[in-house]
Amino acid sequence: MGGTLAWPSSEWTDGIPPEAPPLDAPWHRLNHGFRHTFTHFHLDVQIARANVQVDAIPTRGWFQPLDAFAPADLPTVMRKAFDLAQAQD
Repeated sequence: MGGTLAWPSSEWTDGIPPEAPPLDAPWHRLNHGFRHTFTHFHLDVQIARANVQVDAIPTRGWFQPLDAFAPADLPTVMRKAFDLAQAQD
């Protein structure tokens, strides 16, 4: 997934990886996750959300300006996460 638009995430590993938030904020895990199937493995995804200031600086990656963000630019697994998060607003 290198080089594609994506949400901050933990390592993709077997088992439950340690949490790796991109910045200190009041994160809230959504009630439901989903499973995405790649060619050779399944990825079980849990989503956590936080409201942060527009000028917040993550410890890794960057935040895309809202006027430059289009959900259609996301790869399928990240679009599923976006859609699920929007549905649980």
